[in-house]
Amino acid sequence: MATSRCKPRIRQELSHSFHWSFVFRLGASEHGGRHYPRTHERDSQVVREVERSVLEGLMTYVDTTTAQWTEVEPGYRRRTLVNDRESGTRIVLLQYDAGYQLSHLDEHENDEYLYVLSGTFVDQNQASGPGTFIHNRPGSSHQPHSPDGCTFLAVVSRR
Repeated sequence: MATSRCKPRIRQELSHSFHWSFVFRLGASEHGGRHYPRTHERDSQVVREVERSVLEGLMTYVDTTTAQWTEVEPGYRRRTLVNDRESGTRIVLLQYDAGYQLSHLDEHENDEYLYVLSGTFVDQNQASGPGTFIHNRPGSSHQPHSPDGCTFLAVVSRR
């Protein structure tokens, strides 16, 4: 069964004529094998412009090379990428200097997902290097540190 590459919400926002132009660009095989008349290049351009305007409100881009670091405490910085109060989701880049240890026990009320980008992230369970994914479940706790400094991505769900 073929699946459409067009998200239903986006498809709903396209007018009927734009929708069929969009369907044609996706290919008839994704729509039950039915064939629709070829559209003009101008129609395809209009569809791309409508798609772009619809997607602009649904997508966020953050240039992490220019986003400001906020010092949490000496040796520990963060860059907030997403802080969605409605969903309770927070995504941050975190950075520990060499020799840094978190000053308190980090207790997790909700799921926390970490992905180590560089350096070594160490907690009471193991030392984790670049490419390591860590899932801290509700009720877990740790007091991480880094012997050589590290940068990692953290995703926290507040619900």
